[in-house]
Amino acid sequence: MKRLVTVGIFMLREEIIASTTEICLSSWIGRTQQEELFGATNKTSNLLSEEFWYKPGITYSAITSRGTGFRYLPEGCIFDKGGPSINLRSNIPEILALLNTNVAKYYFWVFNPSINLQVKDVKSFPIILPENPLLTEMADTNLKFCEYDWNAFETSWEFKHHPLVTAVCVKSQTDISSCFEQWKADCQKTF
Repeated sequence: MKRLVTVGIFMLREEIIASTTEICLSSWIGRTQQEELFGATNKTSNLLSEEFWYKPGITYSAITSRGTGFRYLPEGCIFDKGGPSINLRSNIPEILALLNTNVAKYYFWVFNPSINLQVKDVKSFPIILPENPLLTEMADTNLKFCEYDWNAFETSWEFKHHPLVTAVCVKSQTDISSCFEQWKADCQKTF
């Protein structure tokens, strides 16, 4: 037996398997005509075009009480008003690096000295990227270092083991203080 379930503005197909208590939510169906009409006529709604769904980009927190902070938004992720997204076709690492500079932070503070970073503020930020392979390499490398650092801790879905427990330390049966010194040296070299 199948039935449709509304979740927010999205419709999912809920497959109920009679022999077990397992429920599988699957098969994106899309928006109904009623939801399309609501999005088109309601002044506070902004239904994003499907071409931007699950695309890589840059996201940031709308509340900036601790300053601005832009993050990489990997493919397959979604965003909302509290963490808007910048969808780009190219130059994501370079623009991400630029938006995280002190120049950008100062610009956003001067043009909007509140704790709310508005989409219009980000859209008004002037971006001129030089065609420089070194800039691209540095931005890509920085993004990889950040991803490695994030994945080194248990809050990441990609967490495998703590960086103190490296293959070298395990194979050589090195003591924990030596492993810590190796990790410290790696961190100094990386960051």
